[in-house]
Amino acid sequence: MTGPLDGETRYRQMMRARMRSLFVAVEDLIEYTSDVLRPWRKKPETTDYDTALALLTVRVRGAVAGVVVLAERGFGELGMAAARLAAEGMVAAHWMSLLPEERAERFLAFATFERLELADLLRKRGELRDDEMPPEHRDPEKVEQLRKRFKDKSGWMQVPMKKVIEDVTPLWRTPDGKGEADFAQMVETLHLTGDRHSHVGAGDTLRFLAGDRIALGPTDFAPVWGHQAMIMGGWSLLNTTDLAIKGLKLVSPLARVGGSFSANGGAVRDGDEAPDCWRCGHGPLSVRTRRQVRHVPQELPLVGVGRHHLCR
Repeated sequence: MTGPLDGETRYRQMMRARMRSLFVAVEDLIEYTSDVLRPWRKKPETTDYDTALALLTVRVRGAVAGVVVLAERGFGELGMAAARLAAEGMVAAHWMSLLPEERAERFLAFATFERLELADLLRKRGELRDDEMPPEHRDPEKVEQLRKRFKDKSGWMQVPMKKVIEDVTPLWRTPDGKGEADFAQMVETLHLTGDRHSHVGAGDTLRFLAGDRIALGPTDFAPVWGHQAMIMGGWSLLNTTDLAIKGLKLVSPLARVGGSFSANGGAVRDGDEAPDCWRCGHGPLSVRTRRQVRHVPQELPLVGVGRHHLCR
């Protein structure tokens, strides 16, 4: 006979009961992305762009999995910070797709630069000797080239995020304008709330004051933030997975058992030539992806952001 449930378990059950369809949809999408990526292998002919896109998709998937855990356990505010990470990964993947090889090379070069900075830090702390430094970090000329190349603080893109957003916004363009509006709303929401939750915000901190006591558990707003974080995290993963399917020419799980759907809703059987919108590597979310992620078109209770892409 089982004993009474502890408070944490009761809260998790409450959250899952309150947002059952949303948890089902997002967790199903995470599983779907895993199934799509699992067969991928890095081969001699694999380009830098292929590698970067696959890894960015995995990164977004991990962030969204974190959103689910945080939302379920009453840390919805922190879930918004993880949702912002997922959205930034989605934006980065789409921005890279505009100039695939050039930007993928920059992405991978920046990874070397980050390792250099970490090695410098460890050396300053006495945790890494000079003779233990990686070979590429012992060449003064190459190190100087890296430092000059990535002197801006804007990360691997070396472009302000505002410019990046401007570059990728047309990818969500639709005749009725709703696609761009949805994307702009997501950007604005996550820039404001995701940024606040990534830092110590005064308003969010004050919410831990419950009357004259300190709230040691979830705040009253945690379910609301958890709900919003899962919506935006799920939307970001869905768009990133769709881009990976197009860009990496991945075979989705359902396509392996008899066919799939094209972006205009027509059936596409294995061996058929992919429509142009698949081959371009980016663009509005294809019906093919939406229909192959169970529950999402029918049950995901979207509020504003993403409605056009998921519920059409």
